[in-house]
Amino acid sequence: MECQSLPIAYPVSRPPVRRLIDELRDGSHRLAALWQRWMKQREDDSALQTLADLDVRTLKDIGVPEEFRSRVAALREARNVGLSELMR
Repeated sequence: MECQSLPIAYPVSRPPVRRLIDELRDGSHRLAALWQRWMKQREDDSALQTLADLDVRTLKDIGVPEEFRSRVAALREARNVGLSELMR
């Protein structure tokens, strides 16, 4: 039996244009991920502002998680401190 050997693969650099295209694609993916994270944060902040107008008991009754209730309480406290500073 004759044994066939595989040819040795030598590493070859990608053409510069291909490298540029790959880097642009990677950059656009990172930019899209940052945009999505920013939009999610804006939605969360908007929801938190809406919840801040409700009473704590109401929040508990509608099933808002404890994490959000504590964040709402902190936001309310910050608002009250800000208002009291303005009143002075």
